[in-house]
Amino acid sequence: MIETIPTPCLLCGEKEGRVAEEMTGTQLRELWRVSGHPLSDNALGPITKDFSIRLFECSACGFRFYDPALAGSAEFYEELMTDKKYPVDSPEFMFALELAAKFGARSVIDIGCGEGAFLDLARKKGLETFGVELNRVAAVVAGKRGHAMIHKMMEDISLDEVGGGVDILTLFQVVEHVSSPADFVRDASRLVKPGGLVVVGVPSEKRMLGLLHHDPANWPPHHVSRWRISDFHKLAERTGLKLVDAKHDKLYGRAISWAWEYHNRMAPVMNQAQLPGGSWLPKTASLVYRYLGCKNYSPLHGLSIYAAFQKPA
Repeated sequence: MIETIPTPCLLCGEKEGRVAEEMTGTQLRELWRVSGHPLSDNALGPITKDFSIRLFECSACGFRFYDPALAGSAEFYEELMTDKKYPVDSPEFMFALELAAKFGARSVIDIGCGEGAFLDLARKKGLETFGVELNRVAAVVAGKRGHAMIHKMMEDISLDEVGGGVDILTLFQVVEHVSSPADFVRDASRLVKPGGLVVVGVPSEKRMLGLLHHDPANWPPHHVSRWRISDFHKLAERTGLKLVDAKHDKLYGRAISWAWEYHNRMAPVMNQAQLPGGSWLPKTASLVYRYLGCKNYSPLHGLSIYAAFQKPA
């Protein structure tokens, strides 16, 4: 039912929409436990056991989002990241590097650069590299790798600190965490030279055959928005940037069996039926998918989608 929702759309500002789904704080805790990452009450903050987390869907643009007040605290990320590793490679890294070469980029700043894996690749391509990372331990690692680290919030960085502006700015797995995506991307673009690029990578709402819908990482406090490739068009409109390209990860066969089995671990928590076939059916489906080379022509999404936006010259 379409109604006035308490939180205007995080993408377009529309005040009408619907509640697409709800989850209790108790269910969220159990999902994190089943996933292998039990979290304390302190880490989950306002999401008490009887709290109802609501997924909203905008009536105007279809964007899906949560109350941004539920975004993760420092305590949440300290607990979550104790045994998690930053990616050392990713299709979205290659997407950004190909565009950097196409547009003749000479410098890049990676917001939320982790330990500098993408910046390592960018430097090998001849780019001058800048990084911003709030995790101090990861920032030290990136700095030791030779990247120019800026220890400030993005909005406090001056153009002088990035040589008057960079040719490309990357936001990998960042935008889904912020309360106002359009404002955030627009603010980030001020660090980019006219004609330069902003590359955004986010988890795909259609990822892994939709089997990760109840992955707790896709709910607050971790994420406060969900993204489709169509949402990039609205993001471009709201930021004044030009959308020049958008793609999604390929879905690999090994991911099918993993997502299938992961879904079956989550389903009982949400009182949903598990998919059939035990472990043999997803493994068989995965093998057939790989044998037929489906990853090369399938429209199905892997984990992420990504887009490049150009700043007006």
